[in-house]
Amino acid sequence: MRKILHRSSLLIWITLCGIWCVLSAGCGSAGISGKENDVIDQAKEMIRVSDFSGASDLLEATLKRGAVPGDAKAEVQYLAGISAWHRVPPTPEWEARGEEHLKAIVTSEANRYQSQAAYTLGRIAEVEDYLGDTRREEEATSWYERTRSEWPDSHAAQFATFRLAAMEINAFDQPERVRSGCKVLEEWVADHPGHELVGVAASFLAKSYDQVLQEPGKALKWYLKGEEMGWVSPTQVSDNRWRTAELAEEMGQWSTAVELYQKIILENTLRGRAYISQLRLRELQDMHPELEIEIPEISVLSSDLGAK
Repeated sequence: MRKILHRSSLLIWITLCGIWCVLSAGCGSAGISGKENDVIDQAKEMIRVSDFSGASDLLEATLKRGAVPGDAKAEVQYLAGISAWHRVPPTPEWEARGEEHLKAIVTSEANRYQSQAAYTLGRIAEVEDYLGDTRREEEATSWYERTRSEWPDSHAAQFATFRLAAMEINAFDQPERVRSGCKVLEEWVADHPGHELVGVAASFLAKSYDQVLQEPGKALKWYLKGEEMGWVSPTQVSDNRWRTAELAEEMGQWSTAVELYQKIILENTLRGRAYISQLRLRELQDMHPELEIEIPEISVLSSDLGAK
């Protein structure tokens, strides 16, 4: 179950990132006016509320009329591509239609939607969308690698890196593939030390080494990196900080374990863990008097459910 949750959390995060790119200002329709702009705005609103079929019908009709000028066509095609792919119920015909739109963008003159279109083609190849659909891992890998090589500075390239890593790491019964996926993320972190997604990578690497490969030393290294960078969600603060403290104690890194147990108590991410952290600190206090361990009191004002 822990492995399934580990995989699902990353997939949910990447899906949200893809939808965010569609709706964000960075993928906006600057410089477009008139009916085309109205159509784009309508389609984006439909996508925002998950009315992909409505957005798809609107965009297909717009493209069929042939009234879209060159500066708007790439955006309309991109929106049409993802809308066709996300239609409910999904069908081979609509998936193929979505791929057709996205491939047209990638092979056209340079435009700002090419990287995201290439990445999305990788996702379509990777995901099983309907009964009888098959994962095309080699094709997905090819699109992800192309995204990284041709548009290395794009948001899509970062998403592609995580997907390449996830495809390998999710092969839980093949340790060498898992290590290969970890290597992809580790190299990315080394090249992007201050990137906002380093915390996400650190969490994924920590769980991979901890839960899948069972290499506590490497797991602790990445849990500590995640602690340094800041965890992605309050739930991660509680779960990951607790596991980091456990591993630090198991590895004999007493000062690190003490600091983390103290933070758990002071920030009171979960009342039960704060209480157990006090017990652990008392045991460490007896074992290591030289550390002069202080045991904080549990704040009654802190939330039992959240994390600071």
